[in-house]
Amino acid sequence: MNKGMLIALCLATNSVLADSESNSYRCGNELITLGDNIFEVQDICGQSDGVYRWTEARASGSYSAQGGDYQARSDELERHKYSDYGKFDTYLIFRNGTLERIVQGRR
Repeated sequence: MNKGMLIALCLATNSVLADSESNSYRCGNELITLGDNIFEVQDICGQSDGVYRWTEARASGSYSAQGGDYQARSDELERHKYSDYGKFDTYLIFRNGTLERIVQGRR
């Protein structure tokens, strides 16, 4: 195997092993998609293997030469872990109860 082919093979392998994001996730015969609420997802997928909760605070508003009008805002986030068959875990990340990200990665 020449050096160029070996480098291409390594790059392809690394991209497959990296975490990937998608817009949907299949639970049994049902499909959940970004924007679904947490209750719909739990009804379709059942209880997760684990939940991690945290809060993110951020400022929103505008700034001008005359002054700014900022308000503090906090979002409640939850990451639900689902262990698929094989070597992959799926993490469903909710912001304020709405599915925002679906990330799949190796265990």
